[in-house]
Amino acid sequence: MTAEVVSRCQQPDCEVEGDEVVRCYIPDDLSQPAEAFCVEHCFDHGYCWICGFFWAGVEFFDFSPDKLCDPCHDELDDEGDEWNADDWEPYGAYDPAFWRSQPVNLIP
Repeated sequence: MTAEVVSRCQQPDCEVEGDEVVRCYIPDDLSQPAEAFCVEHCFDHGYCWICGFFWAGVEFFDFSPDKLCDPCHDELDDEGDEWNADDWEPYGAYDPAFWRSQPVNLIP
């Protein structure tokens, strides 16, 4: 069976697709994305919209006004809320640009 490549938000009735879709990961399994949602729907499903990791149930994330996990929130530049990816490594050598460039393979 061939895995389906998903390039659009999995939220029903959402039309966002392509580069606007965040590949979402369960921390126990980074081998392939678990789901894919647009920035608007990531938080509703428990994922940070920058790193794509599942954070639901963690107090900082659940009550975050910017809908970000703690590591991603800390990486925002205080001078203008600009993303600073130069030294972003909350999980060692995890590179969000690399993981987002991978196709989302979901096996039905």
